[in-house]
Amino acid sequence: MIKSFGRVQAFLRNRSNRLDKTHIRKLILYNPLEFFYFLGFIMSTPTITYLGQSCFLLDFASSKILIDPGNKANGRMKGDIVYATHRHVDHTAGINEFLEFDEESTILIGNKQVTKNYVKWGDRVKTIEDGETMSFDNFDLEFISARHGLFQGEKNIGIIISFPSFKFGHLGDGVSFDGFADKKVDMLAVPIAGIVTASPKRAIRELSKFEEPPPIIVPIHWLFRSTKGFCKKLEKIFPQTKCLIPKKGEILSY
Repeated sequence: MIKSFGRVQAFLRNRSNRLDKTHIRKLILYNPLEFFYFLGFIMSTPTITYLGQSCFLLDFASSKILIDPGNKANGRMKGDIVYATHRHVDHTAGINEFLEFDEESTILIGNKQVTKNYVKWGDRVKTIEDGETMSFDNFDLEFISARHGLFQGEKNIGIIISFPSFKFGHLGDGVSFDGFADKKVDMLAVPIAGIVTASPKRAIRELSKFEEPPPIIVPIHWLFRSTKGFCKKLEKIFPQTKCLIPKKGEILSY
């Protein structure tokens, strides 16, 4: 059974395979056990869409979580939670649009520097601190401080979202990843712009402190940096890690 599960994980490494009817038919006909693993994997992992710079939409079991909406367009969608790692406009510009889109059930979560700017939304705004956790029906949230680069007074609190079979981490504008070093996540969004965030060199140095580097790294907030150069060096140093360069609007394959 362990070997079967390993083959299914390899098969599902590229999310596009999920839509390949030929492969699915073969699983049903020739290896039904693996097909049931296949179904279980799909039902316990999120769909992750990259929306530009540091923004992601995670969709799982009819719940949608938006992270760091950097422009108004990012916020023009229906969802359940919007989370901002810190208060800078390139991480918060779409918050009001998101909350206005569905005025009954959506909530904003952020640190005090973020939430103080959205008091008009009343009890739909939830303030968190470093080290706190929150649990929902289909996932759990953990909030971990990651020191901001240039602006030392800025509170930058990263997040780990835990689904039944998948953990997604996001560092915001972190320059120090110490709080994440002992957290085992499946995918980690890592900023590499430099100055205001970690540089590519600093990011790799910080990742080398991890007990176990995440299986998937997604570079974000790169500005003028070369994502290809970063990924090439990262995968050379950590051969078991896949560096996934995202394109705006695409669903990430993993």
